[in-house]
Amino acid sequence: MEKYENYKHYLKDNISIIAEKINELLYNNKRDDFILGELTAYYDIIDIFKQQALLFDIDIKDIGLDKVDEYNILFGKNKI
Repeated sequence: MEKYENYKHYLKDNISIIAEKINELLYNNKRDDFILGELTAYYDIIDIFKQQALLFDIDIKDIGLDKVDEYNILFGKNKI
């Protein structure tokens, strides 16, 4: 059981770091092609994480994905 908890904390921590990086980009006033490309890549990453969580029957709340709105990454400017 301890190994499972390590994996869960590992995922949760990395998802939190990814969310911080997304927020940095969302609050950057510069919106050039490079930043839009980064945001698109982060959108894909979060979308894949959520799809895989569903396939593996992982509750997204357990790994912090419930706090990340992937649609806001591309279409909004709200902090995720």
